[in-house]
Amino acid sequence: MISKKGQVKGAVLITLGVVLIVAVVVCLFWYIGSASRSRLADEVSSKFTCSCCQGSLLNTSDSCLMAGGMRSYISSLANAGYSKDTVMTEAVKKFGVPNLINTSLKKEYGLMFLNKTLDNVPQMVIKPSLIDLGKVNESSWAVIITDFKLLNNGTADLIIYDLKTSCSCLTASFIREDKYGQESVRVGRFSTSNGWNYIIAPGEEVTLRTYYDAKLTDWQEGHVERIITVTSNDPVYFMDGVKLVAFLVK
Repeated sequence: MISKKGQVKGAVLITLGVVLIVAVVVCLFWYIGSASRSRLADEVSSKFTCSCCQGSLLNTSDSCLMAGGMRSYISSLANAGYSKDTVMTEAVKKFGVPNLINTSLKKEYGLMFLNKTLDNVPQMVIKPSLIDLGKVNESSWAVIITDFKLLNNGTADLIIYDLKTSCSCLTASFIREDKYGQESVRVGRFSTSNGWNYIIAPGEEVTLRTYYDAKLTDWQEGHVERIITVTSNDPVYFMDGVKLVAFLVK
């Protein structure tokens, strides 16, 4: 016959065993869930590229702050337990259709968002998408001013919420030709201040002017690429950008 002390000891051992089993099961489910969330984040990240890198976010360098921020945002959505469709949709809302890596995905999500909007919508068009400055020699260097054209091709006001560049050597601004060439605030690598916006009427075209000074980055020799990113209320192309390229020589 088992003593009362033995019964208590046995009960304690059983309880400890149950607690251990539960802990193992919880850890196992956590590990499986964590691995699944990580796979989801990688899968969605592979569908995007950042404005200054080539290929998917999975292949970008850790030194790229923009790509790192995009990966982090996608991971936060996956870790929150959202479905793949939700993570994809929220990521497209955050980064914009142009940062999808695949043309068919751009069309799919572009039409999806456009069909959910009202008839009167703005449409941001920036041309050209790239300007090649060619070979630039340090001895003859001066700040290079380059103009792009930004058109509101829609039927409602286009509101620019953010304008930024990829390097401290590059600044950008907007100029309205019908306002005596009045220039907007000039911004650089970091986003404009909260509350800033620039409104472009339907059918109106403005100049997106850039100022490039390579000496501010100690004259990085060889091929360089610089990005100007514009964020607006365009329901499809929320974020769009243009690129300057040059080959710098001493």
